[in-house]
Amino acid sequence: MSAILALLDAFADEHPSDVARLLDRGAAPEVAPLLARLDHERAGRVLSRMNPQCAAQALAELERAHAAALLSAAGTSRAALILSHTQDPLRRALLSEMTGREAAAVRRLLLHSARTAGSIMDAMVLSVVDDATASEALEHIKLHAEHALFYVYVVDRDQRLVGVTTLRELLRAAPSTKLQNIMRERPETLTARASLLSIAAHPGWRYYHAMPVVDAGGILLGAIRYDTARNIERELGQAVRQSDVAETAGALAQLYAIGALGMVEWFSALAPTRNSRKRNSP
Repeated sequence: MSAILALLDAFADEHPSDVARLLDRGAAPEVAPLLARLDHERAGRVLSRMNPQCAAQALAELERAHAAALLSAAGTSRAALILSHTQDPLRRALLSEMTGREAAAVRRLLLHSARTAGSIMDAMVLSVVDDATASEALEHIKLHAEHALFYVYVVDRDQRLVGVTTLRELLRAAPSTKLQNIMRERPETLTARASLLSIAAHPGWRYYHAMPVVDAGGILLGAIRYDTARNIERELGQAVRQSDVAETAGALAQLYAIGALGMVEWFSALAPTRNSRKRNSP
């Protein structure tokens, strides 16, 4: 048995997506023990790649504290997506087992409608106040390095997004330099209510590898990474392939809208930066 478990561990390490696809095909009472045998980190990687409904059903079979630990290991945005597929009593029970900043981030994500920017963003992205110095910003980032991106989002004291800079620019700046003097103002953003189509269509992906998400008042809520936007495109393409003949025209129209929205909804945002080069990946 130990040899089988070691093989399962190794396979989950190297091929978590393949393991997830296999578990998606199983019944929840059979899948849950397999997840329970993996350590939290491996199980979290597999869980994050499973169909969220299948993952939710499997977690319902586990002891609540263990299920909450696996959700934490899966990441906040994926945990929120999985929890959105659970019954309300189970959702409340699992959330009560989760603690700290991750639990707060998951709760914030669950406030947003499904399949919007607010529901899939990284709600734990770091921000720094605009009156901080470069050295103070770097110290803050060091304390929370696990949530750092290449981009550093700058907010005012009301948490409104006012600018963006990069780790490279912070490292090059004099320690006493205020962020207000090195940040780029009015960065490209996504609204929390933006649909999947709008997210994929945003022209900012031509230049950036992460986009901040804000509410109607401009308050920074989180960020979406480039690979998430590309996953959305693949999901929309898959919808076309899996749709029947009667639905295909509508699905194709949705895909076409990616280009159309990019040209119409975001054309004004492209104008000042269309000659810029794409920044480095976060």
